[in-house]
Amino acid sequence: MSEIMLARQPIFDAHSNTVAYEILYRSVDSQLQCASRLGDVELTAQVLSNVLNEMGMASLSEQHELFFNISRDFLLSDYPSLLPAGQSVLEVLEDVEVDTNVIEAIQAWKNKGYTIALDDFVSIANDQARLIRYADIVKVDLLALPEGHLEPMVKSLRQYPVKLLAEKVETQEMYEQCKALGFDYFQGYFICKPKLMVSKSLPSNKLQVLQLLDRTLRAESTTELQFDITHDLALSYKLLKYINSAALGLRTRIDSIPHALNMLGIKNIRLWLSIILLSSFSQDKPPELMIIALSRGRFLELWAEKYGSATLKNDYFVLGMFSTLDALLDQDLYAITDNMSLPASVSRGLFDLDSCEASALELICAIELAAWDDVARLAQHLDTPENQLSALYVESTAWADARLKALM
Repeated sequence: MSEIMLARQPIFDAHSNTVAYEILYRSVDSQLQCASRLGDVELTAQVLSNVLNEMGMASLSEQHELFFNISRDFLLSDYPSLLPAGQSVLEVLEDVEVDTNVIEAIQAWKNKGYTIALDDFVSIANDQARLIRYADIVKVDLLALPEGHLEPMVKSLRQYPVKLLAEKVETQEMYEQCKALGFDYFQGYFICKPKLMVSKSLPSNKLQVLQLLDRTLRAESTTELQFDITHDLALSYKLLKYINSAALGLRTRIDSIPHALNMLGIKNIRLWLSIILLSSFSQDKPPELMIIALSRGRFLELWAEKYGSATLKNDYFVLGMFSTLDALLDQDLYAITDNMSLPASVSRGLFDLDSCEASALELICAIELAAWDDVARLAQHLDTPENQLSALYVESTAWADARLKALM
């Protein structure tokens, strides 16, 4: 039986708000643990089945549009009708042979309410350019363009009533350049990269939060954190709101901080407080960065429980969260953590590239990038069934989406 590896990549507007996700996938043979040779139509149909029926489109989309890569055969079939019009973007691959049948199919799907995007656009003169007048969005592949060709490309595309999406935006500098050129949407790993900073010193308010985060990681009992929480009105409010939330399902209301701390216990308090404190760093960052931090933490926690060291699952959660600290604070990770008492497993995961913890972190990062060859290599190295990774990934992203809503 063939199973599907899934990942979603966020697409942002010019204000760094998430407006859509692209669903990336590959087929994995559940017995041979390798890429299966399914036809494009069969593979895409299987992805749609997973997204719509097993995983739930809402859990992946969070009410945003979803982009799906569409081959020629799939475009000419009836399968796109499985997707809800108005929430689905049919992304026509760059190698689709353009002819009358393809053009008529694109027009037909547009008339039914589907958005059409052109993938990996690199030249206004190639065969793919014949589809521009029928498209809603053109995705420009930044890494495939020769140097000096980007600005002329944008000017040429502005002749058409299409939105421009810059893909493979790898750095903050590339993001700013594309914004200046007037791109409408942006996709790439730039969100996880820190901005270049002239000063290496943290603002005092963020430094205080970092110090509290350090005390949280070192605390051996809830009483060690009671003073910090009770003397911070916002933290006290958030703790009582959290422990009385429907998610915990307590039958009696908890109204005191000591009672709440005792109910949760030191491990859960560490995790809760880490999430709250890290979220305070993200106020001037895209919300998606906090989702990535949360989903990495949850993924590594689930992975450790099933395939790694269950006794260290809380440390793995912290590792996933802390892997985004440099992007959240625009600082070097070594400098941020230099005076922190990190658990040994967290420190290994961040700085010892040969460690098991670092390999697990590399695994979730590879899934985020849809770097499937790296995913297969790391899954084998970590003795983890590759066909189980999508379930962990989808569960962790859904959990992260829900937690971020609870924090807002």
